[in-house]
Amino acid sequence: MIGVAFGILSFLHKDISDVVAGWIAELGMDLENPRVVALLARLDLITDHQLGQWSVVTFCFSGMFLTEGVGLLLRREWAKYLTIIGTATFVPFELYAVIDHFSALKLGLLAGNLAVVVLLGIQLRKEAMQQRQALGPITIRQTVNRRSRIVAS
Repeated sequence: MIGVAFGILSFLHKDISDVVAGWIAELGMDLENPRVVALLARLDLITDHQLGQWSVVTFCFSGMFLTEGVGLLLRREWAKYLTIIGTATFVPFELYAVIDHFSALKLGLLAGNLAVVVLLGIQLRKEAMQQRQALGPITIRQTVNRRSRIVAS
């Protein structure tokens, strides 16, 4: 994703529709095709400010995914929560896409993403309950004693 962010930045101060038109021509596609014309017209509307915003968002997501991946690799508990948060961030966008232009594919992606978030949440809750049961009942006095031993160590 970091490469995508830098790729977006490479379009700054360039006419994106001209660049993409060059790519389309190299692929041997007809530049007079109505869909190609519509695509190039939409690309003409993109401003440098928007490119900068998309680049920042892409850098942020790539940083989050990198942090999440390293945390999961090192088996850190917080990485599991970050995975749930990262996965759940896409739900509002997918929901908007389903409402805006309904399709079975979009609905399936939304359902799959929601299922992943719910299943990860259930798994984390089970793990937390198992850890609590392994520790047994803890009184307030034991909690204070444990903390003071940690600080004293």
